[in-house]
Amino acid sequence: MSISNVALAGKGRLGSVVLDELLKAGFEVTVLTRSKFSLKDVPDGIEIHEVDYTSQSSLQAALQGIDAVVSTVAGVAVSSQQPLIDAAIAAGVQHFIPADYAMSLRAPEVRQLPPYTDVLGIENYLRERAQNDRNNMAWTVVACGGFLEYSFDLPFMIDLPNRQIDLVNGGDVPFSISEFRTVAMGIVGVLRQPERVVEHCVQVHGMLATQNQVLEIAKKISADPEAWVVNKKEAQVRFEEGMDMLRRGEFTMQAVSTLMAGVIWDPKYETGFRETDNEWLGIEETPEERLEETIKEKLLSGVSGIASDKIVSNV
Repeated sequence: MSISNVALAGKGRLGSVVLDELLKAGFEVTVLTRSKFSLKDVPDGIEIHEVDYTSQSSLQAALQGIDAVVSTVAGVAVSSQQPLIDAAIAAGVQHFIPADYAMSLRAPEVRQLPPYTDVLGIENYLRERAQNDRNNMAWTVVACGGFLEYSFDLPFMIDLPNRQIDLVNGGDVPFSISEFRTVAMGIVGVLRQPERVVEHCVQVHGMLATQNQVLEIAKKISADPEAWVVNKKEAQVRFEEGMDMLRRGEFTMQAVSTLMAGVIWDPKYETGFRETDNEWLGIEETPEERLEETIKEKLLSGVSGIASDKIVSNV
C-alpha cells in the first residue's frame, strides 16, 4: 500500500499542525471544508474542496483519487463522521484516520465511559463497515492520551486559576500527554507505513506526567509557592462524583473533567502508556521544558473557558 494523496477534514488548531507535517513529509494534501472563506493560513497550491459533510455524494466527489483521509474535525462533529466514512469507502480510499485522538483501543473499558460515546460510535461504525461490506479500506486510531495544549484548561490535573490541586491516589500515577505536533507526526508515520499498524491502533505520547511533577513545576514558577492548596482524593470518589454530575444532567466539561480525574489517576486504567509506537513512527519524546513552558503560560495568561462548555453526548 502506497499513500501519496491525503484529504484533511477539519483545519482547526490540531488540523493546522497536521497539515504542516503532512506537507513537510511530501504528501499531496487536499483540504475539505464547509466554507473556503473560513479557512486561514492555507499554503499556496493546496487544493481546497468545499463540501457538505452531511452529504455522501458531495464528499465522495471530493475524495476521487485520494489515498487516505485524516479527520481532525472538532469534538462536536465527531459523531457526524459517518457520511465521510461512507464516501471514503465508495471513493476507493485506502486508509482512514478518524478524529479519535485520546484513549487507546487497548483500553476498551475507558472508551465505554460517557465522554467517549461519540468516538466509540465511530469506532463501531468503522468495524461494522469493514466486516459487513468486505471493503478494503484500513483505518487507524492514533491514541495520544491528553493534549498538552488543552490539559491545563481543565482542572483534572491541577486547578491553575484557583492555585489548588486535588491530588488523586497520591499524585504519582503517570498520564500520557502529547503536543499537537506529536500527534501529527504519528499520523505521518502511520501513512508512511500503514502495514505496521496492529489492531487498528497506535499509541504515541510526548511524555508521561504525574500530578506531583506538575505541582512541583507550578510551585517553582509561582510568586508564592506556599499558597497552593493540596487536597487528597481517591480515584473512585472522583469517578463517582463525575458520574453523579452527569446523571443529574450536568453535561459539561467540568463534569467530564471530574469523572476523568477518577479514571486517569487510577492505575488500573493505564492511561499512561507503558508501551508506545513512537520509535517506528519517528516520534521523539517532548522535553520537560515544554511542560514547564505550558504551565507558566497558563498561569500568566489564564486558561480557556473550556471547563464551562457543554458536551454533545449525554449518559
